[in-house]
Amino acid sequence: MISLVTARQREVKGSFLTDVAAHPNWSRLLPLQEMRVITQSLFYERFVPENERHDSARKRNGEDLKNEIKLWEGYMQNSSGDFLAGKTFSMADVIVFPVIAFLFRFGLNEEHFPKLAAYHELLKNRPSIKASWPPSWKDTPGMLVLKDF
Repeated sequence: MISLVTARQREVKGSFLTDVAAHPNWSRLLPLQEMRVITQSLFYERFVPENERHDSARKRNGEDLKNEIKLWEGYMQNSSGDFLAGKTFSMADVIVFPVIAFLFRFGLNEEHFPKLAAYHELLKNRPSIKASWPPSWKDTPGMLVLKDF
């Protein structure tokens, strides 16, 4: 594998690139893949015209989402600390946490994904995250779409 971190970047402790490159699954830390999988599963009915919907697509999208969530649970189990890239809050957490929060907003079962649930609880209580939490999320309950995952 080609290293994306230069000697100078290795010297800068706590930089986003250093955190990401040090993570064993660095290529998956950008949430674009996760958001694609989430939207294809959760919003299938909304974006696919009724006459183009297929049970096989619903099933495949649901399985893809379950596999993605299991993958992230595994990342957290293998983390060397409470945060995504180790023992301290980093830019990796800033990028990925909104996706994790979105999953729990849609009712992701905390008992099935205890590491992600602990990570979600830890981060959602940070002052910076509390200050930027969507106002509607503070006042309204989420959906339970993912409760059986």
